[in-house]
Amino acid sequence: NQGPANAVDGSVDTKWYVSDHRGDVVLMLRLPTKVKISHFSFNTADDMPIRDPVQWRLEGSGDGRSWVQMHEQEASYETPEARHSATERFALS
Repeated sequence: NQGPANAVDGSVDTKWYVSDHRGDVVLMLRLPTKVKISHFSFNTADDMPIRDPVQWRLEGSGDGRSWVQMHEQEASYETPEARHSATERFALS
């Protein structure tokens, strides 16, 4: 199972993988309460570096209707070459 829940399960031994996509891939999280997030990072998976995310946009919403961009990586990000390795921590605006 490489479903979206793996993206936020806290384990470096699981991964979220989308095998057949065209265009943007969206992962939306609905949290039970509002939280303030100041940073984020991700880990490389166990297999192919070509599957690592290199461009992304992170948005937040307090109501699920109005969204604010919190971080965007437009240029190709150089993920760590080592597998199961954490990226830097990205600060949010």
